[in-house]
Amino acid sequence: MTNQNDFVIDNGTGLAVRTDIQDALQALAGNSSGNSEPSVKYAYQWWADSNAGILKLRNSANDAWIDMLNLDGTFVFDLEDGTEGAPSLRFADNQDTGIFSSGTNEIGFSCSGATRMVVTTAKGILMGNGTTQEGEAQADDLTIGTSTNTGITIRSGTTNTGNLFFSDGLSGNAEFAGYIQYDHNTNRLILGANENANTAILTNDGLSVGGATDMGSASNSGANLCIGLASPAQAGLTLRSASSTNGSIFFSQGTSGTSEYRGYIQYQHNNDQLYFGTQTANRMMIEDAANNGDIHISTGDIVFDTAGRGIDFSAAGGSAGGSASAILDDYEEGTYTPVLNGGGSGISYTIQTGNYVKIGRLVEFNFYIQVNGGVSNGSRFDFNLPFTNTLINNSTGAGHGLLTYNDANDKNHSGAIQLFISAQNAESYYGSANFAATSGSAQSNKYFIGGGFFYA
Repeated sequence: MTNQNDFVIDNGTGLAVRTDIQDALQALAGNSSGNSEPSVKYAYQWWADSNAGILKLRNSANDAWIDMLNLDGTFVFDLEDGTEGAPSLRFADNQDTGIFSSGTNEIGFSCSGATRMVVTTAKGILMGNGTTQEGEAQADDLTIGTSTNTGITIRSGTTNTGNLFFSDGLSGNAEFAGYIQYDHNTNRLILGANENANTAILTNDGLSVGGATDMGSASNSGANLCIGLASPAQAGLTLRSASSTNGSIFFSQGTSGTSEYRGYIQYQHNNDQLYFGTQTANRMMIEDAANNGDIHISTGDIVFDTAGRGIDFSAAGGSAGGSASAILDDYEEGTYTPVLNGGGSGISYTIQTGNYVKIGRLVEFNFYIQVNGGVSNGSRFDFNLPFTNTLINNSTGAGHGLLTYNDANDKNHSGAIQLFISAQNAESYYGSANFAATSGSAQSNKYFIGGGFFYA
């Protein structure tokens, strides 16, 4: 039904004028309704477009219609694009705060005349003061940017969690295939991957990586970084460097100079050598396979703090089928005080000098004794050892040596004597007979020079 009028009252008879006025009033009452626009149009005129089902308003220039309301009662109206300083939909008390169109297929939101958010088809959602540039192509759905410090705050209850989930599905664990979670109840920052919890945990004590929920042993200063799985399994740490560079672990006690690498472990890829350093200097280096994996000690000695521990040569093999040990566990050089343990009475000494070298269990010893006074008791001359002989086999002993007996008063009363090494003494023999002086004979100015080998 068309209900339109040119709103011009023509001169005429009373009835004609009355009818013209009535038609004009009906057109006003019906908002100039019709399937087509009124033939005569006025600025700010209403037109109920019954064909489109839209109530329209003529613009101020009287050259276009503005959609205002669907004839079924729902809203539809056109807005000017506006700007961030003068948004097209704004608030009465804040004329520079509202909604505007910042471009084709874009909706902008401004506060105090500055753009705070833009929703676009091509750029996703842009948030921040003056943000117009989207992020990288794989992360441009939501971009937050300002010209100063920028961030997001997730506020949760004191016993609850704050979460950022990475989902690849609509149900089950796929909704949190990966995540970042802060647990306010335990004050832990948790990183999850592959739908698994506790991939990494950061607390005030340190960082746990791999799924372990504890932070290591704080009592042993090992709680700053813990690498391990929730279930017992292999764990490790990889440092990957270029083939001509180094991979390093530094132990620092300061933030500048050499204090930043007071101690270190460093692998040099260009020559395949592993270095260990203390006090900023190399102390030990392990060679590559081309150099047999040799170990170089720059300073100091190799010290074994546990008795019975040493260098194990078992991998080298041996020709003796009865080999019981291939560990070299001792080397030492020293002195001891040699004495006559047999063969004399009331013996006093002018000189007592003894030396030994112990390599593993093999002992080489030598001694020099000059007697000051005393007499022979007719027994065999025996001399003490720097260590106990541990390989005694009945009466056969385990060790041998030589003794020179020199009488300073009688050069003809001298000679070389064999030493038999027993458990505690070096025993002197001429052949199979004990070597002894005549009982009661003075031993002053007698010299005993001897030495030998045995197993301690």
